[in-house]
Parts: sequence; structure tokens; C-alpha cells
Amino acid sequence: MSDTSRKIPQALNLAYGVKQIPIATPDMTEDELRDVVVAFMKLQITFAYTPRFPDRKSYSYYIKNITKHYGFESSKIVFEEGKYYGGTPYMGNAAGCLYRWLPFYDAETGEMDWSPILRTRRLNWKHKDTVYPDVASAVFGNSCSSTCFWSWARITGHMGSTWSYDWIPANGFLPVGDYALTPEGTHGPQTKQLCDENGKEVMFKAYAKTKRADGFVRTCHAVLSVVDPVVVYNEDGSINGEKSHVFIAEQKADFLTDAPDKGGVDLASPLNDQGDTYRIMGNYWGTKVNGGAGVNMEWSFDHLFEKGFLPFTVPELCGKVPVEAPEITFSYAGTTISPEVLRAQTITANYYISDTHLSVFDSNGREAYNAMHAPAVTDRFAKELYTGIYAKMTTSPAQLKQVALEDALLDNVIYEEKDAIWQQLQQYADGNHTLKISCRLSNGQLLAVYEGTLTK
Repeated sequence: MSDTSRKIPQALNLAYGVKQIPIATPDMTEDELRDVVVAFMKLQITFAYTPRFPDRKSYSYYIKNITKHYGFESSKIVFEEGKYYGGTPYMGNAAGCLYRWLPFYDAETGEMDWSPILRTRRLNWKHKDTVYPDVASAVFGNSCSSTCFWSWARITGHMGSTWSYDWIPANGFLPVGDYALTPEGTHGPQTKQLCDENGKEVMFKAYAKTKRADGFVRTCHAVLSVVDPVVVYNEDGSINGEKSHVFIAEQKADFLTDAPDKGGVDLASPLNDQGDTYRIMGNYWGTKVNGGAGVNMEWSFDHLFEKGFLPFTVPELCGKVPVEAPEITFSYAGTTISPEVLRAQTITANYYISDTHLSVFDSNGREAYNAMHAPAVTDRFAKELYTGIYAKMTTSPAQLKQVALEDALLDNVIYEEKDAIWQQLQQYADGNHTLKISCRLSNGQLLAVYEGTLTK
């Protein structure tokens, strides 16, 4: 078990970190908006936690889309109880926002209850003692592109895909620079070909126009720029591709170093001075490990070109579209509601919905039930603002902007008994209890959705 007497430093504390990132507003400057995006990206990759398992000392899973077949040892990721890790785990094409972690995160020690993720596991077909999460419903985890997605989602609700293959110039993304795309106007699998066809001069000029919070995409991978680029010119005025560089953050499918049994070295920890290991599942420029910043977080223009990276951004970061004030609607307007009627309702928003919060109060205003009253969650976990229900997740941004309560109430992934919430609500449908619903949006705001009396 982890040493729960130790406290996580504020700089690595998830609960503290999300509160420090401001809510984007229409009157923010471009620089302020870019700071919001970068701050969220950094938090996703660097926040510290130590996993707690209900019945084991470690948890292994296989990355679904990293190999041709499940069961390859090279795709296995192992998390051990008592060790510290940085950032959300890599889970295929999952699309989980940081706020989904908070109900299970101890804000003082960084201890993370992983019971929900184990409830969503499926047996690996080849190694029956190992499991991998169902990426369609896992509560936790992100891919390289969805980590960038949630960072931009702090300021925009207009991205139409979490898969980088579909980006620029579609789905709410714009190219940075004057490079040409295919005749059909998309990049798809052809990023390296496009770089070669445009040539170094054109692409270097495009890289030079990027700013922090812009992205770089190549076939099957995406990263985020976290500092404005350094551009160095040759004597003839051309851009020096070797000396010019960008600074990036990326979600990876492996830890920053290999496991010790594969010849790697555990990282010196920024947690404290006592040598706790801290293994980062991703790269972030400026994070000090073993006394210095990792060199693979500083990428030259030559590297970007050779790997086939195309620069791009979202309209809100270049003044083409204003940041919207959040809006959320509930499909039912009555002041009383039965569980049966509730099942048929939907919640929609103009930002992506991270989690939905449902509580029942008695006639004295005391909370009688909330949807996070699961046995694994104890009073010392920071759940007072984050009690929520987690409907079956999706990587479809359109569905992330809408909660169908039929799914949320009856197919909730944190419960082994799928209709547990539905059964509880029926117990309180006596005309003497009030139902309150709110939602956390991707911009960070928790908004009230509905309040009414529960009836039969």
C-alpha cells in the first residue's frame, strides 16, 4: 500500500490543479486562451497518483490499438500498488476527461481508487490472468489525440472528432501556414507525403507560425505545442531546420522510460526528496526528471518535417470564432418527475459533458442519496463537488455533448449491477424527495440542469 501519511505537492495535485485553471470566457485574450489550453494539457500528463486495487497488488492491461493482435507482451502496461505515476493511462481511443478521476482521488495523498476501471475490464484472450479495459466504456484513460482534444475542449465545443486521422481542415480544425493539402482537402494517412510535396521551405514557414496550444499531427499521432517556437534563420534568410525547434507535450503508450526489467531506470521523483519513483506516461517539456528536461520534448523543424507532422489549430485560438458562454438544456420542463419519465430525457450542451451529477434530498434539505455512493468511495476521498454518474462512454464528440439518461441510469459503468441508480431512484419517488441534476462541462464549469420532486 502507499504511504498515506505523505502529501502530494500542489504542483502535482490533480484536485488542486483543476481549480487553478481558469474558465475560458469570451473576453479573454488569445494569450490567455492559449495559457488555459496548455495548463490543462500539462495537468493531464503530470498529475501524480498511486493506484489502489481492491484485490491485487498490480494491474496489467493490453493496449487495444498498439499491436495487430491482443496478447503481445510489448503492448502490456503494468501499474503497481504503492508506486507513483504521472498522468492518465494510455487506453486506445478512450476519451476520458480529468474530472472523471476526481471522485476516486485522495486530494492529500494522491491515492487513486481503481475499482471502477477493474469493473469495466475484460479478460485478455491470450493471457487469462491479465485484463485490458473496454475502451468504449472505461472511466479513465486517454489516447494521444483525445488528450489534446480535452485540452482544446476547455475553450471550444466545436471539434467533431477525437481521432487525429480526421483532423484538418475538417471537424473544427484549421491548418497553420500556407501548405497545400490533397485535392480533396484532407490529410488522412498522407502527412509525410504532404510534407514532401510542399517542401521544407513551405513547411518550415508553417512551423514558424505556430504558437503554444497549437497542434502537430501526423498519421496516427498528435502532440500539443506548449511554448512558442524558437525560429533561427540562416544568413540567406531561410529558416534553419536543425536549430529551429518547438516544445511539445504528448500522451504516450509507454512510460517515459522502459520498465527496470527491460533495462530502463525509474525516474527520480519530483514528489519529494525521499526518492519515491514517479513514472510519467507521457512527455511534457520542462518537467524535470533525473535533474533535467527530457530532450525528446524539444523537436526541431527538421524532425517535424522528417516525421511528416502538419501544424494546425482550433478557430478560437486565432480569433476566427469567439469563445462561447456555456449553455445546457434539459428535455423536460415539469416540476415533478418520475424515474420512468427521467429515463426518457436527454441533457445537451454546447461543450462536451465530462460527468453528470445526480443527488436526492429529503424534505429537510439533507442529501439522502447520490449516484457515487459506491462501497469503494470513502469519506476522505474528494467527492463533495464531484459526485457523478458515468454513462457508457464514447469517442464521438457529438455524443459527448449529450447525455441520454436511459444509458446513464441503467448502463452505468461504475456499477456491477447495471441498474443500481435506477433502483435507488424508485425508492425515493414518494413525493417527499427532491432530485437535483447538474453536469460538469469540458470548459470546467459545473452547471445546474434540473430540480424537481420525485414521484411515482
